[in-house]
Amino acid sequence: MRYFLIGLVLALLVLRLLRSRWGARLLGVSQQALDRIYVVALVLVGTVAALTEYWLVLAVIGLLLIWRVLEGLRARQRQRSASPQR
Repeated sequence: MRYFLIGLVLALLVLRLLRSRWGARLLGVSQQALDRIYVVALVLVGTVAALTEYWLVLAVIGLLLIWRVLEGLRARQRQRSASPQR
């Protein structure tokens, strides 16, 4: 199970790298779809880590999830500041 979990974490890192425009073009899906897949994968790996009691992996997944939430908040702030005020 340990190697399976390590493989899942590596897959998350690959997904993290593919969340760019280049990755979306390479895979043929939108960036929003890749972003949603990444968040779902984070939650699934976090659940598996919690059920198998791999607390270090769960902590890493928690940090990645917090990082994703902060990226989302920054993107919303940029969109609000870029849109014209009425």
